[in-house]
Amino acid sequence: MTDVQDPRLVAGVPWPVIQGDDDAVIYFEDRPWVEMRDLGYTGSFIKVVSVDRENGEVIFLYDMAPNTQFPIHEHKCRVIAYTISGAWWYDSRESLVEGTTIIEGIGSTHIPQSGEEGFRAFVVLLTKPGQKVFLRRQHPKTLDVLELDYDYFERLMNLTDGPEVHQVKGWPTDHL
Repeated sequence: MTDVQDPRLVAGVPWPVIQGDDDAVIYFEDRPWVEMRDLGYTGSFIKVVSVDRENGEVIFLYDMAPNTQFPIHEHKCRVIAYTISGAWWYDSRESLVEGTTIIEGIGSTHIPQSGEEGFRAFVVLLTKPGQKVFLRRQHPKTLDVLELDYDYFERLMNLTDGPEVHQVKGWPTDHL
């Protein structure tokens, strides 16, 4: 993202249409849905839309199956999630229904859950440029910690062939 002020954008003169070098149109159907079963997120599906290392952003669609619980995780970034359909909740918070946006802070831990219809959300992860880790997940049996970084989300975004379940090398899956 550039900070340069275009000299043509001044008062008293009609502004031109300017298309930025980093403008992009992304079609959701061009990205694969991947079940995150390898992380213990059975019933959790992600479609990574964009990964931007320079600006510290990851954007994705997220689906949770009905009556599912997402394992506890920690945010190492700011998260903005807009509920497209269904309903979900965590901890003592009220239900996040269609049309609800939640902003989650750095350092929060929680266990999202879905009800009878599951839910779909549009999610944006925002971190400081240079920071690599977005989320951390603890294995429920070994208590080892796995960090979800740019590489993880890029691998999911770029899957074109093969299984719909992405496997993280070196992460124990005996809790499945």
